[in-house]
Amino acid sequence: MSQYQIKIKEPCHENWDTMSAHEQGKFCGICTKEVVDFTSMTDHEVISYFTNYKGSLCGRFAEDQLEKKDQRYFDLPDYTKKFIRALAMIFIMFSSTESYGQPIGEPAIMGEISISQTLEFRMQGMVFGPTGSGIENARMQFYSKGILLKDIVTDENGKYDVSFPPKNYQLTISKKGFQDFHTSIKVDKANTFGDFELKKGVSKTEKPAKPVIMGRMRVMGKPAIHKMD
Repeated sequence: MSQYQIKIKEPCHENWDTMSAHEQGKFCGICTKEVVDFTSMTDHEVISYFTNYKGSLCGRFAEDQLEKKDQRYFDLPDYTKKFIRALAMIFIMFSSTESYGQPIGEPAIMGEISISQTLEFRMQGMVFGPTGSGIENARMQFYSKGILLKDIVTDENGKYDVSFPPKNYQLTISKKGFQDFHTSIKVDKANTFGDFELKKGVSKTEKPAKPVIMGRMRVMGKPAIHKMD
């Protein structure tokens, strides 16, 4: 299960409220940098932002956004993740030994951002035949610059489920009784490669059957029968 975590190694203690407004957040006059406000973004929006961004960056996050998450959490609907966060917040409020008569707000953390692991997108789709039915156990081989990265097969319904970091790959699909399929794919935030159709034919990985010859036979001469001792 792939995991990711956004980290701020050295939190910044400058006053967010005194910073001047900027396009994606605010501008820090001390560091002369833009501070992107991620606190209102969903997990998918945050991941998409870093997938398309290169270089160093300062950001502002809620504490729960900096917690390590695995693919199962990432795939939950946004309203489910908000519900989980709300339950955690209620627990913190009721377990606190001090009460000030006001709800405790989620503290925001600012600073330069680092990503602890290459992010992966989960890709799903189907391999199907000329009739539209899914093809079971179709072999899918994923390559990057000629190097085989993953070798999987489709399930009983012809579906596949695989995760990759965002970039371009080459895909080969093979199955006995079908022609080999070759294509280039791009992994991005769309979360799907799509569906692939295989055409009837002989796969290059399948050895062709030896030809069978039929016809009328003619025997020339009288056959000799030898008795074995």
